[in-house]
Amino acid sequence: MTGLSLNDFHCLFECVQPYISGIVYPDCKGYRSGQRKLTRRAELMCFLTICRHTLLLGVVGFMTNTSDSTLSRIFSAWAVFLCNVFNGIDLSPLPGEVSSLLPRDFWASGFQDTILLGDCTENWISSSENYDISSATFSSYKKHDTWKTGIWIIPYGSLVMCTDTYPGSNTDSDLTPDCGVLDMTKEKGITVLTDKGFRIEDLCHS
Repeated sequence: MTGLSLNDFHCLFECVQPYISGIVYPDCKGYRSGQRKLTRRAELMCFLTICRHTLLLGVVGFMTNTSDSTLSRIFSAWAVFLCNVFNGIDLSPLPGEVSSLLPRDFWASGFQDTILLGDCTENWISSSENYDISSATFSSYKKHDTWKTGIWIIPYGSLVMCTDTYPGSNTDSDLTPDCGVLDMTKEKGITVLTDKGFRIEDLCHS
């Protein structure tokens, strides 16, 4: 349901557990007393399940016998908490790490200098009644209102960065300068792989 194996889920929870006292549930007067409807582990499972399947809160509420308002507070609290925890982690590879773990296919195809691979993902959202907002979130590629996030990995699949989420009208190249991921590419002669519509050549050469 969460997109993680059971071992990976438990590993994630154990990694964030030392900081879990920092979770703040918005508009909830009783959370400091410890009177919670769900365990923290169950809350994390609900959060990840909603994110993966874009489920309505009512569906997860039915599954956990929890009200929509309670799940809304849980979702908001975990989103802010995990964002703060993960933003404090430097995912940049160590010197020599990429080349030493580079998959053989990159060597065989002549892309042995590759250090980054990037793409963007878009999530559908409801159209706003406000014309200006709807115009900003409308994606010409998806033909729908979306939020767009840039995903950057190194060749053997390890995550380097997820950018902030932007309105769908932004292009892939609009997201790239703000996130600072190309600071890893200052060395001459290295390669960054993206989709053919991901126009960042000028940024890489600047």
